[in-house]
Amino acid sequence: MASLTADNPAAQAQNSNVIFPLPRPTRGPKAYRLEIDEFLADNALTNLFLLALSDMQKNSIKHAGSDKLNWWSFYSISAIHGLPREDWAELGYPNQETYGYCHHGMNTFPTWHRPYMFQMEQAIYNQMIKKANEYDDDHKKTYLDAAARFRLPYWDLAMPRNDDDSKATEKAKKLGVWRWGLPEILKRTEVYVRRPDKPDELHPMDNPLYSFNFPKEEEYAGVKNRPQIPWKQTGIGWRFGDDKKPIFRDDNSVQFKHTVRGPTTRTKADTDEVYLDEAVQLQTRALTTYVWQMLNPEEELDVSGTGAKIKVNEWRPWNYFANHTRVPEDTAWKIRAIRSIESWHDNIHNLIGTGKNYTGHMGDPSIAAFDPLFWLHHNNIERLFCLYQVLYPDKFVSPGKRQDQNPPVPRNDPNWFADDELYPFTKDSKTKKCYTSTDVQEWTKSGFAVPGDQDLGEVGQKAVAQYLRDTYYWATDPKKLPPPTLQYPKNLKHVEALTGKIEETVEAPALQVQAISIQAGAPQLVARTITVETGTKEKEHIQNPTIVENIIKNGEQDYPKGALIDINKDVDTKMNTWNAHLEVKKYAYDGSFNVHFFIGDIESANPEKYMTRLNEAGFSGIFAQSQRSECTSCEKNRDRGVLYEDVVPLTNILLDYLDDAQGSEDLISGAGKTTIRNLSAEEVVPFLKQNLRWRITDTNSSLLPYLPESGLEIKVASRIFVPPTGDNLLGTYGPSTLHPEITTGKDGGYSGPA
Repeated sequence: MASLTADNPAAQAQNSNVIFPLPRPTRGPKAYRLEIDEFLADNALTNLFLLALSDMQKNSIKHAGSDKLNWWSFYSISAIHGLPREDWAELGYPNQETYGYCHHGMNTFPTWHRPYMFQMEQAIYNQMIKKANEYDDDHKKTYLDAAARFRLPYWDLAMPRNDDDSKATEKAKKLGVWRWGLPEILKRTEVYVRRPDKPDELHPMDNPLYSFNFPKEEEYAGVKNRPQIPWKQTGIGWRFGDDKKPIFRDDNSVQFKHTVRGPTTRTKADTDEVYLDEAVQLQTRALTTYVWQMLNPEEELDVSGTGAKIKVNEWRPWNYFANHTRVPEDTAWKIRAIRSIESWHDNIHNLIGTGKNYTGHMGDPSIAAFDPLFWLHHNNIERLFCLYQVLYPDKFVSPGKRQDQNPPVPRNDPNWFADDELYPFTKDSKTKKCYTSTDVQEWTKSGFAVPGDQDLGEVGQKAVAQYLRDTYYWATDPKKLPPPTLQYPKNLKHVEALTGKIEETVEAPALQVQAISIQAGAPQLVARTITVETGTKEKEHIQNPTIVENIIKNGEQDYPKGALIDINKDVDTKMNTWNAHLEVKKYAYDGSFNVHFFIGDIESANPEKYMTRLNEAGFSGIFAQSQRSECTSCEKNRDRGVLYEDVVPLTNILLDYLDDAQGSEDLISGAGKTTIRNLSAEEVVPFLKQNLRWRITDTNSSLLPYLPESGLEIKVASRIFVPPTGDNLLGTYGPSTLHPEITTGKDGGYSGPA
């Protein structure tokens, strides 16, 4: 049995303000970082997690009944990411040149967030141990065992949440089969829990995953050296005035005392779950395609001029995967697509943060981490980072330190080195040394079911490739169904936190996850079912979980009519894919903004409805801070004219405009050419030249003007793609072919050589 500190090294480390990755359980099943709907199948684990997270969101400034500052509260850990600018745990770590410690726009963006995830996971785990010890002897072991199974859950946007239209709005039904949306647990204002004082009853409680209540002003009473959030507890929906004090855009009576998502004036600037569900439903196909392309080897032809084939992701420098920025003098990748993990991360932030007349907290880097969804989102970014490391093990931050370079690299430079310290994540309480990228390079400590907790080399890469093919490839086409191996959507009818019901007998929940396992001496991708036995409503003791594994077989994929064109008689079928490439100055619009891409008419469209408009192909969300945020690093990057690069897949929506696509003739109002026969350049180039449009909005959904000085340049390119087979699990992309005529002459269009 674990106590709070004596036999809990994670708690001992926390007492010294040291970040401690959770070790593997010494008994019982392995502890995985699970997708949130997988996580919920374990009622005891979910119950303890919600209680612990709720406790962490209280007593933000000081420990309860004490004047001791609480540096491990949800508030204090979240504040590391941005506001309020403070020296975390008073350790004296340098953060003078940044607004918070976060490494946005830097090549250490993925590695800095890895110990950040460890820290929140450690804090929640320790609170779960503390909470488990509050139960009586009949229930304590149940919850201590549940704590041992805990790892931070993540939210994977691509996983279906529904398998029918029963919960869809009328508008949502027009967006295709109603599959995607926010997980149910993130939409409930209330959840049900078994409290330590009444462990056999379910009681309603404010949902700590729905929002976070900012500390009240009286909590700061008598506290020194803890700066308050400058807008006190008002949140966002404001602009800075000339005196750098925040003012509200329209309605001064609106006070944000808690975090909000996709806020709208219809609900007094509170979270709008219906709008967010529709937005996620519409945008998921393009965003999932982005993940597929980002992790694909992308075989290019004749990069060196020798005629030899080369895999671009094996040639591409680390920083073009790791972050979204490029300085203007770096032109090596100007005509190639830059698909970075940070750009994808930014898109999710702006998807959730963009509201109607107000911005949600996820849309502002300085306060995004206060939204509980931030942690599920960033844990998914960490998972994608792990998958990338398996596929491309030789790609990482360059060795060395900034100060050892000649000349030394300044702290605000976007390129750091592997042995530079990642403040404020302490690894040694005596020396106060922080983790470096080298220290956290080993992805196996993150504990995801895939890619697992062992580095299996090339055979592990094959298993990960199969996982990517089975998990994401289907979602890039509206006519594909989820493969049976996906095991989504999850059945949530026995999740007590959602139903509030205790049944006389409880069905044994099964945590169905894909994992990499050793089968017959070799690694295989398996469907691992962990059955957690439960008893009656009177007693919820967790018995020994049983594990059943079934090997997932390779399968073939089918394609819609017209998507495949025969371009080479030596190859049976190839698919022409299309992408919009975007380049813009990151700080062009003084804060976060979106570039939306459409097919057809948008002149009469309300910008508040862009995210859910049927003819929106996708968007690029630029996640940036205002120049009035006093971010020195941001100021220097703004002065350098740092460029933001992104890619928006167009193939997804082009499939809707094929001649045989249902309703395609209604998607472009007033256009002369409304459909295409196939995806060939002969069909698509004139179609996009006539119908491709884009608009710019801020995260309040206000329309922004095109500014020539913004450096906005949009161009369209195509690539031939050989689809996956049993032998070629990820398929093969060919070289990019630029089609400058599609955007030339339009505001923000192609401006290169003819």
